[in-house]
Amino acid sequence: IDGRYVYGRENELARLEQWVLVEQCRVVALLGMGGIGKTALAIKLAQQIAPHFEFVLWYSLRNAPPLEEIVADCIQVVSEQHDISLPQDLERRTIFLLTLLRERSCLLIFDNVDTILQPEEFAGRYRHHYEAYGALIGRIAETTHRSFLLLTSREMPGNLELLQGMSSPVRALKVSGLGR
Repeated sequence: IDGRYVYGRENELARLEQWVLVEQCRVVALLGMGGIGKTALAIKLAQQIAPHFEFVLWYSLRNAPPLEEIVADCIQVVSEQHDISLPQDLERRTIFLLTLLRERSCLLIFDNVDTILQPEEFAGRYRHHYEAYGALIGRIAETTHRSFLLLTSREMPGNLELLQGMSSPVRALKVSGLGR
């Protein structure tokens, strides 16, 4: 997928850029059917806003990687220390990552979040053994920091449903098909 070839999404891109750069949202979810263009829109947005961030980290959740791996990678990249001694438990790693997100401006993208949600329930519940993703995403949404998390998913994660709103730092954009 190449963000250079995103057509007809200028209004969505302008709204997303406003939410991130002006209104300083912490989390935005791009929601819609599979194949509608969420990932392409996320790529284009990331290309446009990347100069405003010190780090850009993109993670595909398509194969449902363990959260421990993603958090460890984020910490290593953002701390710029590849031989860092990481805390053993996920809670301490999460706290360390949140500290880094307050100190450094990071653009994080979690693509295909729906793969870690319960299939066909449309309740936004996380699959067994993936609840920690929900805890991390919720903490990023609720904690003041200098970073931004962009999610793509077919449905809104349930823990973000109650946090979102037009005056909230959590927003959702439903991506629909392009009219003719």
